[in-house]
Amino acid sequence: MLPIYTITTIPRDYPFRDSRCLGFRGSCHDAFQEVRNNSGDMNEDGHYHYVVIEEVKEGIYTFPREEYWFEWSRGKDGIISPGYIILEKKPNRFNNVVCFSMG
Repeated sequence: MLPIYTITTIPRDYPFRDSRCLGFRGSCHDAFQEVRNNSGDMNEDGHYHYVVIEEVKEGIYTFPREEYWFEWSRGKDGIISPGYIILEKKPNRFNNVVCFSMG
């Protein structure tokens, strides 16, 4: 069975506010497009500062998972539009946290 790619939004003040799995897509490319387009206003006017896409395979407590992290950018002087930008690595504050979407 092929994996799914879950899309989970995470607030700036996590863990004091909950993360939220918005759904999934059948391909990594499609999941990336959803995040890059801020589909359904997943940022919710600045509330959800991070997004993580997780590759989830069939099973119970599936781990490890491939993760792709994004952070909200306000844009820059009208040159760059606001939106999520991909991060090179997982933010340090989440290093000991796994399985954001399921499990």
